[in-house]
Amino acid sequence: MKRDEIGAFLKRHETGILSTCSEGEAYGIPESFGYRNGRLYLQLAMPSDSRKREFLAETETVSFTICEATSSKDFASVIIQGTVHQLPHDGKAADLALAENDQFPSSEVFPMTEEESIEAYELKAEKITGRKGPNFEIGTATAEIPVVANDEEANSE
Repeated sequence: MKRDEIGAFLKRHETGILSTCSEGEAYGIPESFGYRNGRLYLQLAMPSDSRKREFLAETETVSFTICEATSSKDFASVIIQGTVHQLPHDGKAADLALAENDQFPSSEVFPMTEEESIEAYELKAEKITGRKGPNFEIGTATAEIPVVANDEEANSE
């Protein structure tokens, strides 16, 4: 996929799989996300002793996968590899992005307890790859160019 196609694809989706690893054990977590101005934001609900928090702390490079498929020729996926950084509690950029295209904010899915917190994170992309089938249509008129590791087209898998 071209960079503008990847931007358009990310803009129209709300969920993906955040993959982490700790001591050789993989852990994939479905998460909603927000995408704005070439940046991907996550809003994670985690109790202090959560497995998600443990794996996130142990993982140097995460992978985030967003996909859509209706047939063997009508499909697309984007994989983003990079580092996840917690944002300050006044992270307005994350709030705006999540409000725009996060379908299920963590605060609405899981009732919060005193031990849990909702924290905003940014996934800083080091590598973005995209792939689409021959029949997949992506509108790029309002696409935002994603941040990529280099200034070339995003890699196609």
